[in-house]
Amino acid sequence: MNTGDAGAGQDDRAALRGHVDHIAVAAAEIPELSDEERTQLVSRIRDFVTGTLLSHVPVSSALTIRARADQLDPADVGDTARVQDILSGLHVLASAALNQGQPTPTKKAT
Repeated sequence: MNTGDAGAGQDDRAALRGHVDHIAVAAAEIPELSDEERTQLVSRIRDFVTGTLLSHVPVSSALTIRARADQLDPADVGDTARVQDILSGLHVLASAALNQGQPTPTKKAT
């Protein structure tokens, strides 16, 4: 059994979770950014979701996440409340998708 591959997979998943968690941070920061900064941020998040994240989540989740990411239109970055809502929803969907199939920690009976 090669535990190195399992460790690498866990590291990849941890990195994905870090990027997904950053989506929530980005949502909170949206009102403080200029339109140009918001446009760049939205583009980076869409690129991450469509180029990386979708290949690491179940297909059923990927479809929903993709639909949500497609709502991120860089032309609409001036509507900060809408962008925040979309990013927050994307964070929730992506977090749930990454948790699918993961063992739930249980407490030992004492």
